[in-house]
Parts: sequence; structure tokens; C-alpha cells
Amino acid sequence: MFHEPVETFAARLRLSPGSSWVAEAGGQVLGYFFTHPWAGETPPPLGRALQQLPANQDTHFLHDLAVHPQARGRGVAPRLVEAALDWGRQRGLKFTRLVAVAGAAPFWRKWGFKPVATAPAYGDDAALMALPVESQRITTSQTAA
Repeated sequence: MFHEPVETFAARLRLSPGSSWVAEAGGQVLGYFFTHPWAGETPPPLGRALQQLPANQDTHFLHDLAVHPQARGRGVAPRLVEAALDWGRQRGLKFTRLVAVAGAAPFWRKWGFKPVATAPAYGDDAALMALPVESQRITTSQTAA
């Protein structure tokens, strides 16, 4: 699995503090989701701290979703994804994009994401995936994932 430098995450949090979430219970972190606004179809540079967000933002880029193994199957990921999709819709961003790595594409397909390109810089099986905002309807089958 690919690990980016802490500075990469810190920069994204600094530039867009309202677009990332932590799930916790009893003081224990169950999962997190780092996202940020972006522009265009090309993902942000891999492993580099952003100095600023682009102008003309039209995309909500879902950067990193992780759930602690002991919290899986408890609805943590769907709640984090719902919060992120809602955030992007509220801001009027036209697209939601991500790079699915380590076999995660099937998870994202459940949410309506479609592969649009390969992303070899992220690994052999990495896929750039996109979801138009008008397709972002949450269903009960998704929240049960």
C-alpha cells in the first residue's frame, strides 16, 4: 500500500480544513477521510504537499479513506463517504473524483463511481474514478455497505 508523507496530509488539512472527517467512539479513532476541492480531471500530484488549491475548482477530490480493521462492517465508511459527498454537493462542485488503489474500485463502484483512466503512478491496479454530482444519490443499499 502506498504511504504519502505526513506533510502531504497536513497541507491538505491546512488548505481545506472543513472537508475532512474523523470517525471516533469512546476516544478511539475508527476511521478518517481526507478530501479537498480540486480542478480538472487530473489528480493532485502524488506525495507532494500542496501550496495552494487551484482556482476554478469544479471537483471534490477524495484523497484518502481509511477504517480501522476492528471497525469494519460497522457503517463507518458509508457515514464518512456520505459526509464527504454532502460537503461537495453543498459547495456546488460539479464532479467527485478519486484514485482507487489496492483493489478498492469495487467499493467505489457501489457509490456510482466509474473508472475513467488508469493511474499508474498510484500502482498497477490504480484507477482514476469519477462521479458527476447529479449521480450522487444515497440509497439504503449503499449505506449498508
